[in-house]
Amino acid sequence: MVGAVYTPEDARTPQQKELLSLSDPLLAELEQADEYVIGVPMHNFAVPSVLKLWVDQIARVGRTFSYDDGRPKGLIIGKKATFIIATGGIYDAQTQMASFNFVEPYLRSVFGFLGVTDATFLTAGGTSVLN
Repeated sequence: MVGAVYTPEDARTPQQKELLSLSDPLLAELEQADEYVIGVPMHNFAVPSVLKLWVDQIARVGRTFSYDDGRPKGLIIGKKATFIIATGGIYDAQTQMASFNFVEPYLRSVFGFLGVTDATFLTAGGTSVLN
C-alpha cells in the first residue's frame, strides 16, 4: 500500500489501484464534507481499533498531509470536526482519571496533523452507570 500511495495516480498498476480501493473513497468523502461528526467510544483508555484503522486509510501523504521543507502540513483545511465521546468512567480534566484519557489528545493530534484544527469535543462520561 505504501508503494501505491507514493506512485503517481496515472502510473499505478491495477494491483496498486486495488490496494487503494478502500482509501480513495474514504478520502473523497472527507474532501467533499464541510464538517465531520464522529462518535467515539473509549476502549481501554483509547480509540477503538476500527477507528484507528480508518485513520490509517485517510492519513495519506499528498492527499491529507504533506511535508514542506521537512515540516508536516495538513491538507484538510477549512473543515470542522465534532467528536462525541462516550466513556464508562469519568476522565474529565481535574479528575484523578484525566491522565488515562488518550482519546481526545489522539484525535486532536491526528486531525490537527491533517489540517483540521476547528475541533469540538463533547464527552458523555460515566456511561457505565447506565447498565
